[in-house]
Amino acid sequence: MVVGTGVATDAARGFLRDDGRLRPALLTSPSAHHDGRLRRLADALAIPDERVFDFLTGHARSSDVTRITRELAGTGVDAIIALGGGTVSDTAKNVVAALLGDQPAAEAVPIVALPTTLSAAELTAAAGSIDAAGHKRVVWAEHLAARIAIYETDFLATTPPAVLFGTVFNAMAHCLEGLYSPSRTPITDALASSGLRMLRGRTIGSTAEQLRRLATGAVLAGLVVTRAKSGLEHAVCHALGAVAGVNHGAAHAVMLARTVRFNTTDWPGLTGYLAAAGDSSIEALTAELDAIRTSYHLPERLRDLGVPADRLTDIATATMRERGYVENVRTDVSERQLVELLRTCW
Repeated sequence: MVVGTGVATDAARGFLRDDGRLRPALLTSPSAHHDGRLRRLADALAIPDERVFDFLTGHARSSDVTRITRELAGTGVDAIIALGGGTVSDTAKNVVAALLGDQPAAEAVPIVALPTTLSAAELTAAAGSIDAAGHKRVVWAEHLAARIAIYETDFLATTPPAVLFGTVFNAMAHCLEGLYSPSRTPITDALASSGLRMLRGRTIGSTAEQLRRLATGAVLAGLVVTRAKSGLEHAVCHALGAVAGVNHGAAHAVMLARTVRFNTTDWPGLTGYLAAAGDSSIEALTAELDAIRTSYHLPERLRDLGVPADRLTDIATATMRERGYVENVRTDVSERQLVELLRTCW
């Protein structure tokens, strides 16, 4: 993992050279054209137009995975450059899985991640995609995690603040859910505590130093979620995306404080949890999260995100199919309780 300013091209080119990768493909979104970074990167890495896929928007879609895989099959592509956020990252992982097929994992095409958000999705071995019917498909394999992740502050600075700071909430959710995950360890606890210290703060800005600090916190948060499984909060946010098309970072901004409170009410491990999170009470923690959300000018309620009130039951049902629901610290959450939680957030 590399964090810095002006490091992207040299770090990516160095990895490709040292690993003997001569035919990379580039996956990104249309926004990469706006400041010329797509053209500069493609030229620097000698990627021809036919191996540039710049149409990825919204959520990772199975149709996009199929299209890219079909166009790359038989071309000898030997690396995937993923320039973008979680959508690009998940699409890249799905393409790698599809290209590999039944071959040994050692034959998998490596991913070079150039994140423009702070979700740290590129560090995990899982990826989702949504089909035409709105059903979510998840793939998981260790070789799907990025071989190298390069957090270039110049790229992060071009991301709209509402998107970038929404993903800060995603990263904080990795830490806060990691601290009560049934699969947590002393190591993940230490990573989560350190990550929270880097991520929490109410100063809005996108100076190189601020972005380096946030990116470092996001990396620590990403390392947490690779070992300490996420819970109900992530499950709800995934369901909000699948059912209502809600942006993942914005969903976390709305759901995080309320779901942490819901999960830790009457939980016997609360005292240790608060100590690790650096707070004196659950009220202080959730008030701080609300204050950060307000300072970032992020939405407060699900209705602000266009979620219809009559879809809350559908979202609750979809949540119960998510792995995070099964892995949650509270194992007795009913559909009725989920609907009530969603109503408090609506």
